Amino acid sequence: MLPLILLNGQDQWTLPLGVMNFSGEFVRDQALTLAFTVSAMVPAVIFYALAERNIVTGLTAGSGR
Repeated sequence: MLPLILLNGQDQWTLPLGVMNFSGEFVRDQALTLAFTVSAMVPAVIFYALAERNIVTGLTAGSGR
């Protein structure tokens, strides 16, 4: 809710706000909303796939094993 209050213009919105606005305008077309949601997730999935080894190493570094 905070980004919706702080970011006034559509050019400043984050991806979840864009998905929310898009699904609010085009409620009847669920396939288009799902396509927009998947395309919003693609950069995060690609980043995780490329950086998985470093992320897991960093998370387990302090585990004591």
